[in-house]
Amino acid sequence: MKKEDKYIARIQFKLKVLQSKGQTFEDFFVSVMTKADKDFKTVQEYGNLGDQKNDGFNKKSGSFYQ
Repeated sequence: MKKEDKYIARIQFKLKVLQSKGQTFEDFFVSVMTKADKDFKTVQEYGNLGDQKNDGFNKKSGSFYQ
């Protein structure tokens, strides 16, 4: 990838992050994390409790993402 292409991709990524709100941001975050971390797992909503603001986790590293 050329330097100019990386620059444009970086700007597009930042714009996507800054423009996303609520569920749109969570969906974007999950799509990025599933590609970046093979051990990342999403949290499914559970009844009226929802996902309790937990977007996903990595059991091996003990990381939780909110």
